[in-house]
Amino acid sequence: MLEAVTAAEASVRRRDDVIAGELRVSMPLLAEPSLFELITSFAKRHPDVRLQVQASSRVVDLQREGYDVAIRAGSSLAPGLVARHLFRSKLVAVASPAYIAERGKPRTARDLRDHRCLMGFAQGELPQSHWRIDNRLVHVQGAFFANEVGLLCAAAAQGVGIAVVPHLFVAHQLAREELVTVLERANLGADSVAAVYADRELLPPQVRAFIDAIARWRPPFASA
Repeated sequence: MLEAVTAAEASVRRRDDVIAGELRVSMPLLAEPSLFELITSFAKRHPDVRLQVQASSRVVDLQREGYDVAIRAGSSLAPGLVARHLFRSKLVAVASPAYIAERGKPRTARDLRDHRCLMGFAQGELPQSHWRIDNRLVHVQGAFFANEVGLLCAAAAQGVGIAVVPHLFVAHQLAREELVTVLERANLGADSVAAVYADRELLPPQVRAFIDAIARWRPPFASA
C-alpha cells in the first residue's frame, strides 16, 4: 500500500512530461564510456531526478538497502526481483602476462590441470568445482574462490591465476594488456546482463524512465 501511495504521489508531482524524485542505482565497477554517457544523458534529460549511482563489485540487496535498480551480470535472481535483459557478454578466460610468462599458456581444458584457477561460488553458496567449456562441464581444481567478479578480475591481474569472467568486466584491462586471454578457441558461454528491480505493480516514473533508457545500452563488444 505504501509503495502504491508513493508511486501515486510521484505521478501527481509530474508536470507534463517532467519526471522528478529520488533514484538510486547500483552498477558494477567498470570504466565503460558508453554506460557513463547514457547515465549522464539521462541526468541531463531529467534534471528534477535526484540520481545516486553507486559503483561496487558487491551484490547489493535492493529491497533492504533502498536501491531502485541494479545493473548485473549473471542469471541468479533473489525472490521479489525481476530482470530486464539488456545484452549478453561473452565469458573469457584471462590471466596476467606475468602469470603466463611464469606458468605457460593453457590452450585446452586438459592444460588447466597445471594451472591455478580462480573460481566463484555455485548458486552463491558452494565453491565452484567445474567450468563449462565447449558445452560440457569440466572439473577444475580451484586455488582461489570469491563471489565478487571484481575480486576475481583483480586477482587475475595480480598474477594469482586464471579467471573466467564476463568480457564486460575486463574489456579495458585487455585493451591495456594488463590481462590477456587464454583458451581462445574454447567456447566458454556468455552471461546475461540485466537491469534488476523490485517486482511491483506500480513503478515510480523515474525508475520506469531509467529502465527504459538503460534498455538501449549496447557496449561495442556486446551481443543481443
